[in-house]
Order: sequence, then C-alpha cells, then structure tokens
Amino acid sequence: MWSRFSAAFDFRPSTRNRPAITEPSPSAVWHLHSHQRVVSDLPAGLDTIVQRGLLAATEPGEFVYWLDWQHDGYRYDPRRTGTPGRPPRPGLGTHPDGDYYLHLTADLRLGTFGHPWEQTLTLWGPALLAAVEGELTELLGEPVRRRDRNGAGASPA
Repeated sequence: MWSRFSAAFDFRPSTRNRPAITEPSPSAVWHLHSHQRVVSDLPAGLDTIVQRGLLAATEPGEFVYWLDWQHDGYRYDPRRTGTPGRPPRPGLGTHPDGDYYLHLTADLRLGTFGHPWEQTLTLWGPALLAAVEGELTELLGEPVRRRDRNGAGASPA
C-alpha cells in the first residue's frame, strides 16, 4: 500500500517537505495546533471523528488500511472492529505521533494523511469529507488548505 500511495500522491517523506504529498481533489487540510481545545484530548477526539467518517464513507465489507511510516501497517473492516464485543481497531490512531499516519481504502478514493512535522491532517474523498468536515472544523478550526473537485487549491486569506 505504501508503494501505491507514494506513486499516486507523489509522497516525499522529509522533515522539510511541506506538504509531503500532492493533495488530491477534493481534499481539506487542518492544522493540528489550536488554542481552542485541550491538547491532551485531541488524539482521541480526532480518532473518534475520523473512524465515524470512515464507517460512513466505506461500503460494508470494505477494508481500510492503517499505515504508519516505517512500521507495520494493518488492514481492518471498520464495521467489525472498535465496537463493544469486537476486537479493537489496529494501529495507533489518526493524530501523527512522530510518524506519518494514514487511513485509506484499497482504491485510494478516500483517506487521511497525518503529517507529523507540519502538524496537519489531510482528508480526501467526497464521502469522507461530507461525513466529517463540519466536526473537524469545529474541533480544529477552518482548514488551512483545500482543493476542490476541479483540482483548484485555496488557502484562507
């Protein structure tokens, strides 16, 4: 999955490359630092929102891949993990904790990309954005970058 992701998104891992991917259309990028929230609560809240969005945006039986740069990745079904009576979701979550973290579908049509040094979270795919954009904006503030369906980029003024 890393090879496919790297080729499709022109992934450029580095502490200096920002952004480290060519952001797909449509997508939105949020900064993970905000003075309006308690930082210790952010990773759990962020993961809850993203997991709810992945559940809404994927088809029954469709797998999601969780990738952690230079570590083992996992494949899981969001409907069969992380709920009472089911095994926990694999991986460490969504908030990048020193490594790039991704959640994505096999066809790469939707996903998340956490950049640990830029401290941003990119989400792409119309269904995923529709499911969580409002909640993420409430938690993190307005996106710092966007790309619309036509590939046009925009940054807040």
